[in-house]
Amino acid sequence: MISHPHYYTTYATWARTFNCPVYIASDDAHWLCQAPYEPTEIKLLHDITTTIVPGVTAIKIGGHFEGQVVLHWDKTIFVADGLVTVPVSEKCRKQCKWHDGHILT
Repeated sequence: MISHPHYYTTYATWARTFNCPVYIASDDAHWLCQAPYEPTEIKLLHDITTTIVPGVTAIKIGGHFEGQVVLHWDKTIFVADGLVTVPVSEKCRKQCKWHDGHILT
């Protein structure tokens, strides 16, 4: 699975080298830059969630790119650079509404 277009430059090479399909969100298919590719090399993800293999799920979350994808496996989410944590300033701590350590929106 490739999380978003920054990494699309070598997807066909990866598929051929490792003899496996590469999963890419259909939302970002227009960024594919190696053409033509074999249909067995690319699997476009059309749904919000897609089971890759039993117990491993690709989830389209959008954000960094429209088709940003994370991978969920065994209580772990692999995010690439789609999700980041940001330190909360003291000013925000005082002004934001908090509940059990979480900011309420």
